[in-house]
Amino acid sequence: MNLMNEEKIKHFRSFTVAHPEYREALDTIHRSMEATRLRGEPSCVILLGDPGTGKTRICDDILTELGPPTKKHTADGVCIINPVIYCRVPNNATIKTLVTRLLNCFETYTKYQSVDALEFRLFNILHTCQTVMIILDEWQHLLRSGTGHALQSAADWVKVLTDIYSGEVMLVGPPACERMIDQHQALADRFPYRARLSPFSLASPEHYSNYLKLIRAFAIDIKESMGFIEIPPLTDEKVLLGVYAATGGNMRALRVLLNASLTNALNRNDSNLLISDFSMAACQVKLATRLTPQNPFDKTCSELKKIIFTSSKKCTN
Repeated sequence: MNLMNEEKIKHFRSFTVAHPEYREALDTIHRSMEATRLRGEPSCVILLGDPGTGKTRICDDILTELGPPTKKHTADGVCIINPVIYCRVPNNATIKTLVTRLLNCFETYTKYQSVDALEFRLFNILHTCQTVMIILDEWQHLLRSGTGHALQSAADWVKVLTDIYSGEVMLVGPPACERMIDQHQALADRFPYRARLSPFSLASPEHYSNYLKLIRAFAIDIKESMGFIEIPPLTDEKVLLGVYAATGGNMRALRVLLNASLTNALNRNDSNLLISDFSMAACQVKLATRLTPQNPFDKTCSELKKIIFTSSKKCTN
């Protein structure tokens, strides 16, 4: 692929569709941040969603909004202002490994210290760097052992974090995290805001309309940024249903499918995007959320509706 086409793919990767659920999740996070700031006490938020529904992209939006670290000159020297910290919780994390990972976000860590010493260092840095928000992604890793003692320890540590830090904390994880947090009232009370992302559905006219608008937004960006002379009608019912059956309404899967389809077309270098590019992409990539082992772009509308309806019925049951 030439450099021009690579730039087109990179642009497409950064394109975000602020669909209704996405906007509501962002609004919920902003309401939580405002409540924590005005109350001076933790009124924090949990961002819940299955893999591939857009949680990481939401985090990226918040990071962009609050801005990168900057240097501030004071009478005592140069101070680093770091408004937001994004930390991915390590797999099978302990409190100590998580505190260490948070310190690494500030590029500071002294080996062989106790948990208490590390925590003391962390809270000092959060204050010095004027950090207003901590994002803990993959929060479920701290709860992975599932034992009552581990859950209680994790809950107690987050309570301490929110109370001493007094800034905004956002926990990010799958929907099952909510039940674990709600088992501890004191912890649940500190996280009264819940932002949610879910796979797209075609189960109702409203859901169908939202998915149609999503695909239309992608189609408009493809038409404006890719330079194709011809593109298929992505909002045509058969194409729309084929895309849905290939991805199961999962946003990450949709992006993978679209990326593979666009790559096929750009590599062919005839300035056209064809349905055959989507059909080929469906054979090239394995998507866990796909609703049929057969190529959905070879199916009729009635066959696709049957596949999607049957899958939706199984999920409901």
